[in-house]
Amino acid sequence: MQKEWDAWIDECYSLIYEATKAANWFAEVVRRDINPLFFAADGKFIIVEGPLSPDLSFSAWVPQYKAKQKAGLPDKFLAKVRARDRKRKKHLGT
Repeated sequence: MQKEWDAWIDECYSLIYEATKAANWFAEVVRRDINPLFFAADGKFIIVEGPLSPDLSFSAWVPQYKAKQKAGLPDKFLAKVRARDRKRKKHLGT
């Protein structure tokens, strides 16, 4: 059961990371093409993790796509999601 739990946690972290990168890209495109003030006061979307051992500190970072990654999106990402869904459905027997 621990193995499934760890896999689920890893997948959740991965999805949160990808969603945050996508939100930052979305905000960038909206600022560039529609409204330069969109989310300007708040800046970027961040991920905060913690408290971390041993000192109960927190860690924060700003996930962003690189220019090369943006060139293949969203098609490349959607293919990855579809492959993950097929694997999940096969595992669940649906």
